[in-house]
Amino acid sequence: MAQVIRVFTPLVRSIVCRYWKSEFEREEAAHLVWLKAYEKRMDVDPDQSETFAGWLATLARHRCIDRLRRQGRQIGPDRDDPQVSLERATEPARAEELVQRKQLQAALEGFASGLEADWRRFFQLHFQQGLDYSQVAAELGISVRRCKYLKKVLVQKARRHTPLLQALGRGSG
Repeated sequence: MAQVIRVFTPLVRSIVCRYWKSEFEREEAAHLVWLKAYEKRMDVDPDQSETFAGWLATLARHRCIDRLRRQGRQIGPDRDDPQVSLERATEPARAEELVQRKQLQAALEGFASGLEADWRRFFQLHFQQGLDYSQVAAELGISVRRCKYLKKVLVQKARRHTPLLQALGRGSG
């Protein structure tokens, strides 16, 4: 989830900034968006990852509108309507985001392809699908302790995987 937040924070902030001028209100709204996204994470189809940005943008816009209404503010065409065309407002960010996502996906696939089958399956379940230790343990028929060990080793390997570090913006070059 932390990686998703890091990658998509510019999108969420660009939407939130259209609705509030106060930095405090912007931060609070962004936190509410991420909370709702986390709550609804099971609604996202992992096979449709290219639609995630649109899903998140729609969710953010709706959370902002709901929050404004709870504050008693009205929005609409004859008000201070912050609803600028999302496509036009985020087009450069969307292109850059798409490139970053493709680079990250390629790096993740490269990292995973270098793993043995059992390790790769753990990587997919825990890191990519976000299942917790007990869920992964049940799925793989191993102990939670074994899951923790696998995670520790994979994190160490990932820290030495240059293409993955570069895709995450932590490597040189």
